[in-house]
Amino acid sequence: MSTRNWVFAAMMATITAILAQLSIPIGPVPITLSIFGVYLAAGLLGARLGTISMIIYVLLGAIGVPVFANFSGGVHVLLGKTGGYLIGYIVATYLIGKLFENSKGKSLRYRSTHFVIISLIGLIFIYLFGAVQLKLILHLSWSKAFEFGVAPFILLDIVKIVIASMIIIPIKQSLKASNLVFE
Repeated sequence: MSTRNWVFAAMMATITAILAQLSIPIGPVPITLSIFGVYLAAGLLGARLGTISMIIYVLLGAIGVPVFANFSGGVHVLLGKTGGYLIGYIVATYLIGKLFENSKGKSLRYRSTHFVIISLIGLIFIYLFGAVQLKLILHLSWSKAFEFGVAPFILLDIVKIVIASMIIIPIKQSLKASNLVFE
């Protein structure tokens, strides 16, 4: 992998870490903007590089760098109530990136709509990983895991997906025109 790609992956991991600090504690799982980093990584960097950026983000947090919500870090966060969401970020970034790569050459409207749909699928995986770990760690019923770990976030996460779909393609086109990213 080229130095340029490592720099892009590191930058996206950094952006995700910054977005994670914009959080509102509402219960066992805070509202954060870190998931927006997943959409940006998948849409701008693609499956391989986007996934590497999320792995960097999670590994930095795992070794104790305070990149997770509320400046937290450490393996205990990954093994704790919100760790499933963080692992879900990696899976979702790969899935969204891979499926979005298949829309190359299509119209901008198609690509934006396609991005929204595949991001919703990726969001389901994030929720699935997160709710399962939340249920296991806090010994919740499935309905309580959904109530605390999924329901409060659905509408806001859909808004994040729509915003990401509106900015990813123009940013990607600008990067391509600057010879920074090639499709």
